This record gives sequence, C-alpha cells and structure tokens, in this order.
Amino acid sequence: MGSGIALLDYDRDGDLDIFVVQGMPPAAAKVKPANGSGFSPTSRLFRQTKGQFEDVTESTGLEDEMPYGSGVAVGDINNDGWPDLFVSKYGRDRLLINHEGKFEDITEAAGIDNPRWGASACFTDYDRDGWLDLFIVNYYDYYSSNRLILPNGEEDYAGPQMRESVPSKLYRNLTGEMPDHKVQFRDVSFETGIDSKAGPGLGILPADFNGDGWIDFCVANDGKANFMWFSRSGKTFSEEAIQVGTAYNAAGVPQAGMGMATGDVDGDGRQDFLITHLEGEYTTLYSQVAEGLFEDRTAAVGLAVHTTHTGFGTALLDLDLDGDLDLVIGNGRVRRRVGEPPATNLESFWQPYAECNQTFLNSGGGIFTSVNAIDDFVAEPRMTRGLAIGDLDDDGDLDLVTSEVNGPARIFLNTAERKGSWLIVRVIDPRHGGRDAYGAIVTVTAGKERWSRDVNPAFSYLSSNDPRVHFGLGKATTFDQITVQWPDGMKEDFKGGMAGNNLTLHRGKGVQP
Repeated sequence: MGSGIALLDYDRDGDLDIFVVQGMPPAAAKVKPANGSGFSPTSRLFRQTKGQFEDVTESTGLEDEMPYGSGVAVGDINNDGWPDLFVSKYGRDRLLINHEGKFEDITEAAGIDNPRWGASACFTDYDRDGWLDLFIVNYYDYYSSNRLILPNGEEDYAGPQMRESVPSKLYRNLTGEMPDHKVQFRDVSFETGIDSKAGPGLGILPADFNGDGWIDFCVANDGKANFMWFSRSGKTFSEEAIQVGTAYNAAGVPQAGMGMATGDVDGDGRQDFLITHLEGEYTTLYSQVAEGLFEDRTAAVGLAVHTTHTGFGTALLDLDLDGDLDLVIGNGRVRRRVGEPPATNLESFWQPYAECNQTFLNSGGGIFTSVNAIDDFVAEPRMTRGLAIGDLDDDGDLDLVTSEVNGPARIFLNTAERKGSWLIVRVIDPRHGGRDAYGAIVTVTAGKERWSRDVNPAFSYLSSNDPRVHFGLGKATTFDQITVQWPDGMKEDFKGGMAGNNLTLHRGKGVQP
C-alpha cells in the first residue's frame, strides 16, 4: 500500500521541508540491498536550506521504530503558529506537536485512540470554532491469516473484498476550551454520524462541495461506493454520495479508489475532483455540474482511455503556468501479471509491480492530453505511492516529491516550458495564532480572468502538500484583486499588484510580501 509524503515549513525559515513516512516493518530495515546502502526503520524529516536537505529526524525528536507507517497530515493544532504532524499507521497512530522545531508525541495524552488501519488523514476546522479538527480514513480490518493463492500456486496480495470494512474517525479539537489551552481531542464519530457507514477508505478530500460555507468530506473507497459526507452546519454529517453522483462511475460501478485531487478543471467556477483507480478501470473525473451535484465526465475530458495503469498519488496543478489545471499521477501495480516468473530475490519480487507515472496537460476547457515527452517523472517504471506538490526551489512553479514501495523518496523539479506568469499566496488569520487558514477560498482576478483555489493541503494519497495556493496566470502580468472567503464565510478584498510574487495575506491587515 505504500506510505506518504508531507511538505511543510516545520522550522518557519521560509523553505519547504520534507517528511517521509516509513511503511516497512522493523525487520525489513535490516535487509541490505545489493548496492550496500541500508534502509531506515523510522520515518524521516529532511530540513531544507536553499535547495540542500539535511536529515534532522533525531535532533527533532521524530525517531519512531513502530512499524507500518501509512499516511500523514499537517496542521497547527494548538494555534501557536508552528505546524504539527499526525501519522496514521497499521497499529498505533502518532500525534506529534511542534515545540518551535522540536516534536513531542502527545497521542495518548491528547485523546487520539484509533485502533484501526489508518490511511489518509486531514486537519480541518469542520465546526468553524477556530481550531483544527482531525479526520482519519480507515482502510479495513486486516488479519495475516487471510491469504490469496493464485491459480499457479503463488501467493499474492489480497484486496479489500476479503476483509471487513470499517468506519472513519472524526476527532473534534477541544484545545480552545481547555485550561491553558492544553491540546485535547474528543472522538465525535458517533454523534456526528461519521461512523454510521463503513468502507475500505484510502483517500480524503475536505472541502465545501455544496457551497453552504461548511466543510464536507469526500472519501475514496477501495472497490466499494465512495462516500460524500455533507456537513449540517458543523454539527452532524449526512452521507449522500449516491444522491449527488459521486458514489459510482458513469456505468454505476464502484471502483478501487486510492488518490484524490480537487480543483476547477474546466474554469466554470465550480470545484471538481478526481480519483485514481486500478488498472482496467480509469482515473475518474467528477465534474460539478450544479451546486452540490456531480457527473462522471471522464470520457469527455480524454481520461477514460488510460486504463492500463494503477494510480495512487495525484494532483491537479498548473505545470506550465498557462492558467488551467494539469494532472500528474503516480503509478504502481498491486497485482502480479499472469505468467510472471517466480521471484528469486527482493528486486525480482517487486519488478512486476513497477509502472511509469503519467502527466496530462489541460489543453483548455478541461480537456486533457497525455504528455509523450520523456522526462524523469514518467520515464522509468517505479512503484510510486505518495505524491506531494509545492514550490521547493522558490521559482514560482510547482515541484513534486514522491515515495515508493521498496525505493527512495524522490524530488522532481518542474522544468516545463512556461506559458505565463504566476502568483503564490499564503493566507493567515492572526486570530488563530497566525496559522494557515485551512478552508479559506482564494480568488484572483486579472481583467476578465478569475481563478479560485482552496487553502487545503489534504489531497493526493496518504500525503500533505504545500499549504500555500499557487496560480498560473497565463498572459496576465498583473492582477487586479485578490478576494479571500475566510473559513467562517466572511469575505475580504486585497489590492492587486504584479505577477511573479509570493504574497502573504493577513486577515484584516492587508498584504505582505
């Protein structure tokens, strides 16, 4: 299943750092590959200093040899301005609070107790009280006694059809109500209705999908109907995926949902999203055709023909800065090919699962075309799982960081030909300790053009992305205005300026470079 990647500025020095979740058991760390290098039994934090990375895992208190790490979420849970970490696992999850660059495990003390196999997770303020809550997507109850034997007698990995599905978890952040703001969470899965449906969940998207100003949750399930949890004023949730068109594909069939990405693909001002799937299926684009209603338009946008890959980490991003959203997918099989010769060593065991990644450019109006040019991201077959995006080198375009099964984390710097200018915006609410305003909607206007992005690092697969919002502005060299719809529904306008800038918007205080 792999493990995730997080991009965050943990030490607040202005550079994006990289946190890599380790998914292997401790015993596997003792295996030495042919080149003589060793594996790490613990997740790793790499601090960036202007393009160079240093392993600071030990010095920051993040060493963890508990096995089977899975997903990662990033958010400032105590509103002190420092980003904290949550790591989901097959086993004991970990909540790690950031004390000015040093981390402390407060999982048990904070009330987080999820005994399930946690997959993707996210921090978001679902009840709009100013404190980030935690949503954990759980996969299924796994027992090693469930075995899958192929017709040729070899063993392979078993899918969720052989397992019992389990519900997700929602924890409300009570820190603002506690003496001295001691970090505390309470499991509200039952009272909000989140645990009323079980599914083999892998992906999560928190966003306002029906325009009522409250955060909803879309969950990608593996081989079963997806969930769309609509918020009822931040108190309870109603699961309505079938009613709004996101439970199944256009043929009425559930697919093997893994990674998720969101954005306004066709430029109509409404939020669309997509889910990656198994080979033989296709990456499904759910286009929002009316407020809160979706339609599978994968065939119409040119993606339904690409059915030979198994997709995991994914993102909608403007690679070439032309003003529309392109698509990247990290691929890697989960099933062995029929007739594959028996494995003789570790390398030959994993080789049948490797596939090339994919890039699709948006040619306008939400129509995608596969990129045939060979670059490092798509050239070599790998077992990509986690994928996170952010401007690592501060040059105005978005770069990729990926994780692999039985392979290293990789950085792919964006070298695409630029077709326009750019703008990067960070959105801060000083009332909440100066943290990133998760759930805010940022709209940039330049002449007749308008682009909107959510402040939301929680997308892809098991991963967390740069919380700043990125805009390709096409031919525009200036912009007229930025409008922020804050998480509580209030709107604020900020003055225009020149493209090609990194801006920070403070609620009620204007623009800072």
